[in-house]
Amino acid sequence: MGMITVLYQWLFKRLPRMFSLFFIVFLAAYYIFAFPRLASQAGPWLASKFVGTYELARLLRWLKPVEVVSALLTIGFVLLGLFVAYWLAAYLYGRLRSRRPPSYPMIELAPPLQGPAEPGLLDGYNRIGIILAGGGAKGAYQAGALKAIHEFLSVQGALDKVKMIAGTSIGSWNALFWLADAMQPGAPCSIERWWTGVNVPSIIQPYPYFPTRQNFFLSTDPWKESFDSLFGAHTEAGRRLLRHITPPDADHPMHFYFTRSNVARARLEFTTNHHGVGNVRANMPAKRPRPPVELGTFDFATNIDQIKFAVFSSMDLPPLFPYTEREDQYFEDGGVVDNLPIRFGTEIEKCDLLFILPLNATFAQAVNQRSLILRMYRVMDIRQGVLERNAFKLIYLYNELAALREALKESDETLVRMEDRVKTLDASLRNFEEYAETTDNARSRLRDADQTANPEVADATGRAILRKNRRIQAFSICPAPELAINTAEFWKTREAGEAFRLMYQATTQELTRFDFRNPPSHVQIAMVSPYGEISYFVDF
Repeated sequence: MGMITVLYQWLFKRLPRMFSLFFIVFLAAYYIFAFPRLASQAGPWLASKFVGTYELARLLRWLKPVEVVSALLTIGFVLLGLFVAYWLAAYLYGRLRSRRPPSYPMIELAPPLQGPAEPGLLDGYNRIGIILAGGGAKGAYQAGALKAIHEFLSVQGALDKVKMIAGTSIGSWNALFWLADAMQPGAPCSIERWWTGVNVPSIIQPYPYFPTRQNFFLSTDPWKESFDSLFGAHTEAGRRLLRHITPPDADHPMHFYFTRSNVARARLEFTTNHHGVGNVRANMPAKRPRPPVELGTFDFATNIDQIKFAVFSSMDLPPLFPYTEREDQYFEDGGVVDNLPIRFGTEIEKCDLLFILPLNATFAQAVNQRSLILRMYRVMDIRQGVLERNAFKLIYLYNELAALREALKESDETLVRMEDRVKTLDASLRNFEEYAETTDNARSRLRDADQTANPEVADATGRAILRKNRRIQAFSICPAPELAINTAEFWKTREAGEAFRLMYQATTQELTRFDFRNPPSHVQIAMVSPYGEISYFVDF
């Protein structure tokens, strides 16, 4: 019964039903009509030709070589049937499947739900950023949290303070709904309707497979058709997207960053609408030559097709999908290099408040001792979780440097006050002059380090003091195990809806609890259990 259940799940839940029906028909036809002839006639004949002469057969009669080779050929004919049936079913399904994706009408722009419950809650922040991790079908959790954040900022009258959004993999897809203003408060918005209606036929289609000639099994053509239906240039959402890129920095100065991995060059690249990104000053002492963004690692989106390329190259999950190709360069999922692109909100955009939505940073799971496939999946989950936690460590260190400079500034102000007092005390004047001379030497050394074009003149302490960054506050929330839907489980339509609603409700609750005026001094992640309970992860 276990094997029958698994076969049923794969054929009628995890794959398009039309494809599965074609596959079953072709497989049955092969085993009824072709396989008996191949096994009973072609197999022994080929085996006898392979073994060779009668003398050789007599010499090896105790091995029964003809029978052994014939049995191996029979196994080969079984596998050949599976391959032929899969290839024909994939080819026919690709020809006959519907090219009309579900329609997702956009909701018209709506005003905020109400005035802020706490006036001025976000007045202390000038630049707000949103960071969206990759995670496949787990993006349903992220989408629910994203809707709650949009409603919160709308109520607080702070949507215009959102200056950037960066996404990796499924995070890039979710970012499109924000950029297209499809996150309106109140009734279910487009991102909610999409995730609560997601299914395999609207995402992928099986692709005819040629062993040793290709390294993928699935095509994302249905997903690209859904993109055209939702965000094509002819749609209202597409026109809203275009506002961010034509012109890119005029009335809507919200920058986006969609990451991807360059396969040949083994580096992270991205598409953006920020035309000044190459000129961003590094968070380093003056005249530091190294910019935060390497030239040649980014391009600019100027139309909908380029946004489409950026999103689908970011979501190119290996080894399921083919490489995304452009100008003899091959790309795949941005999560291969950086699954949580926080640096776009820190070094590049210099935000003072980030809403960060990871999908793997809290991933704990029981160890499976039997399945090779589950073991490989677990390695991928662990790797993605480590990448996300390391990204949070960068924020922690970033804030430590800012706190260090604030403490030094306070110490310097205290020293000035001490100078005024000590000058009135003749008995302590000599000691003060010696102390002041030492202090002046240190200040002079730091000024020299700031004025030189050679960064090696300033030591580590000087460079740390001369950095320009301010402290960043981070609100972060993440689903915790056991998850209702995992990375590749796009067939779980009901579970996707449950995940969306769970994170929407939990994020709405957590936003009311988070003290934005006096946030915690450490970076923490709110972890949401399957029952909506919230705990905190702070191990950075």
